[in-house]
Amino acid sequence: MSAISFFRSVLLLTSLLFFTFGYLSAQEWGKVEGWEWALEPPPEIPDEPALIIFDRGDMKVDLEGITLMRHVRIKVFDKDNIDDVANIDISYHGDQKFSKFKAHTILPNGDKNKIKDEFEKKAGNLKTVAFTFPSIINGCILEYQYQIFHENFGFLEPWYFQNDIYTLKSIFSVTLYPGFEYATWPINIPAHQQQSSRLHVHEFGRLTTRYTWELDSLIPVKAEPFAGAVSNYTAALHFQIRSFKGTGIRFDFPTKWKEIGIELNKIIDEFIDDEDELEELSGKLTAGALNEDEKIAHIYDYVRDSILTRGSGMLDFSEDKFSNLMDNRYGSATAKNLLLTALLQKAGFKAHPLLIGTRGFCKFNPAHVQLNQFNHLVCYVNLKIREYLLDAGNRAVAFPYVPASDRIRSGLLIDAEASRPISLLPPPKRKSSTQLKANINLREDGSAACSTFICVQGYENARYDDYLLDTISQQQIATDILDEFELNYDVEEAVSRYFPEGDSLSIKLVIEIPEFASALGDHMLISPFLIPLVNNPFKSEERQYPIDFQYEFTRYHEITINLPENMIVGDLPDKINRNTDCGKYTRSFLTTGNSIAAILYFKLNKETFLPSEYPGVKEMFDEITETSKDEIAVIVQE
Repeated sequence: MSAISFFRSVLLLTSLLFFTFGYLSAQEWGKVEGWEWALEPPPEIPDEPALIIFDRGDMKVDLEGITLMRHVRIKVFDKDNIDDVANIDISYHGDQKFSKFKAHTILPNGDKNKIKDEFEKKAGNLKTVAFTFPSIINGCILEYQYQIFHENFGFLEPWYFQNDIYTLKSIFSVTLYPGFEYATWPINIPAHQQQSSRLHVHEFGRLTTRYTWELDSLIPVKAEPFAGAVSNYTAALHFQIRSFKGTGIRFDFPTKWKEIGIELNKIIDEFIDDEDELEELSGKLTAGALNEDEKIAHIYDYVRDSILTRGSGMLDFSEDKFSNLMDNRYGSATAKNLLLTALLQKAGFKAHPLLIGTRGFCKFNPAHVQLNQFNHLVCYVNLKIREYLLDAGNRAVAFPYVPASDRIRSGLLIDAEASRPISLLPPPKRKSSTQLKANINLREDGSAACSTFICVQGYENARYDDYLLDTISQQQIATDILDEFELNYDVEEAVSRYFPEGDSLSIKLVIEIPEFASALGDHMLISPFLIPLVNNPFKSEERQYPIDFQYEFTRYHEITINLPENMIVGDLPDKINRNTDCGKYTRSFLTTGNSIAAILYFKLNKETFLPSEYPGVKEMFDEITETSKDEIAVIVQE
């Protein structure tokens, strides 16, 4: 250890000691202690641009509801690399009350600059308050606090101790009105830190107990591409109110999945407000079907295609009654899946809503009886000899498949008193590939006309799902596909079409490129790779979490360049043939007369990789990215 690292370690340890014995005074709003000003980046992460001095959550539970007061203080070291710290989003649900918000920047000279404005955004039932800290300089301190109140005793958000930057100390306390009983589920917390400290306090006009959990020196939970559900690896505390017992009264909150299912069923039953029309529609859709699969497919195709998806909140359907869905022809993914379930039930199938945590959200643990493990509702159909998981929210998903994010192993079946966690069978095998064929006609002046045809299958369809919307323009399609193409171009045609029977999607793109080739003496240089074989998000040298691509896939690109008569093929890039644990990557070139064909192929060998396998994955994606910049040299003849 270097002298500087040793000094930083001692300083950090000293800061923790000050924090341990004097944190109550240090956590008063706007009051910063000397040791806080002296803080430096943690020795474990010397280039960390900021750290959280403390992140404190105080929850109080009384007969009126639940109140959470959160107070955060941050020290800035490198102002040029703190976008996520300088710009804060605070999200809460529409039935919650947000209040007592304040935020300011404290400069080293003691000046305090309050934020000027905060902005509120709304998406379905979710509201977000967004703000930016002013006057940020190196060495300053940022501070904000807010309060959220709600009356939902059965739905408490977990407390996450880790943040996206280093956290010196995270503290979560709960004060209960006498008579409340609770349970906790610690996640990724060392055994010796799972128990709370207890303090008798005067609160609610009487003597009660405050329970406090503290963790310190917490490494950041950095956002990583294809990380799946990062919450599975984050230190957290799940808290649940189990019951209340007072004088002559006892109330038990839902603590079993059956009880929660019964309550949810009541809400879901209100969705159907016209049973007769529903039954009539189900009969029309299944008339003429030859078997059970055809009946299910007809109903699924109708819901998927005839109603536009807007919104995806798990329980975001309170305004999407059945009649509204039919009148407006749009609704949330949840509402569409409830309609799908109801139509299948009317057709005589054992269909039920199923709550799931998608692969990028959370892994369901049935032992933890809490709804915050779920973020999506789909349709589950049991045919005794087989089962189907259906999600009508995506237009480019054919029966009997689901989007890749829905490929999970378990969920909560909603069936009144029979509600229960269930395990799911592996989904049907689904080939996933992208095949691109481009024909480029190069002209003598270096301009080119390019016609590209893309055929997408399986889970790859989801990458282009938005292209099927009636509101999307040809320019938007072209801009999205050619996102990394650096040359100017004019769009002549950009159209897409979905083929459910083949579980495939096709795209036709025709563009003019005024300066496709660049002159270099008696040569012209051509970069034929208009569209990346793969997008490379892997920039970091190290990896903290597993990689979850969600599915295996293949990509095949064949680009043919037709040269004018006064040009001949010069130098071609080297051939490539790589076969590793990550996958297979090949590149070759064929010449026929004045035509050059560049053929690229990549196959991903598996869908998940451990952090220890990351170097091999990064090396493969880096090579594909770098070699996509290679140019073809053609000779211009007199």
